[in-house]
Amino acid sequence: TDPSFQKPGYEEYFWECMRRAYIASGMLGVRYATAHPISFSEFNYEEEASMKGNHELYDPYVEVGIKHNVGTAFENMLPSLDRKFPAKYCSHYDQLIHLVDSYHDPMVAICSDTGHANMMKFDQVRALRSVGHRLKNLHINDNHYGQRDEHLLPFMGEIKWYDLIPVLAE
Repeated sequence: TDPSFQKPGYEEYFWECMRRAYIASGMLGVRYATAHPISFSEFNYEEEASMKGNHELYDPYVEVGIKHNVGTAFENMLPSLDRKFPAKYCSHYDQLIHLVDSYHDPMVAICSDTGHANMMKFDQVRALRSVGHRLKNLHINDNHYGQRDEHLLPFMGEIKWYDLIPVLAE
């Protein structure tokens, strides 16, 4: 939906930049790069079709990452707040676990965005325990349950950090 992707050559340029970012990350010793799973309207947002679409999109970059010793951590996504989409793939942690496990490779993992999970009103303690060993990256931020992902500092929003911190330490 991004108008930039409609410009001739831009999509190819974007994906080449992503390939180079994995290579540079390997040179810098980055252990995991974070990627956003994509929702596919042309597949009616069906889970298995969306997983297949994400594999087709990301497999080449996962392979480049592995070749350069950089894993890929897929991030839990925001819900569709604007109601333009009936669902967002991997906004629920069960879908994210399913996607990551489908790779059968420890270099493919999960990035937990605490703000996104809060917008979903998840019990983050339960979600993180379900994610378990797959968790390799964190996007720590806070927000209110409203209509925006505010990216506040911890304790400035509504996340129950005193419940969450011990689970993160586990």
